[in-house]
Amino acid sequence: MDQKQTPILEALAKIERRPIRGFGAPGRNLGRGAARDVRKLLGSRVFEADIITPKGLDDRTEGAHVVQRAQEIAAEAWNADFCRFVTSGSTLGLHMALAAVARAGDTVLFAANIHKAERSHALAAGLTGSA
Repeated sequence: MDQKQTPILEALAKIERRPIRGFGAPGRNLGRGAARDVRKLLGSRVFEADIITPKGLDDRTEGAHVVQRAQEIAAEAWNADFCRFVTSGSTLGLHMALAAVARAGDTVLFAANIHKAERSHALAAGLTGSA
């Protein structure tokens, strides 16, 4: 596999030539919802890469396999069986981390100030949680 391929960057470059419009997630809508001081500090361009797959990075069926190809390249680079990127923000990232360490029926101890997404994931995954 060609480790110099950059499927996600290539897809973002195409988006730059073909601006997207839409009302789907992410709610920040390419930075327009970001606070003015944050945009001033980070610059507006950083938010232009805040794209989800069916909103321009790929098509709704993921037919171009942009993320899949990038994950395969990363897995090979890291000598892993597979790789999955967290692409849906903190909630999915927390779910993935919990799923990596616990299985249905396991008991998990949670801090009292845990993100509410973890409680819902624990219930859905059949975990026993204790705060």
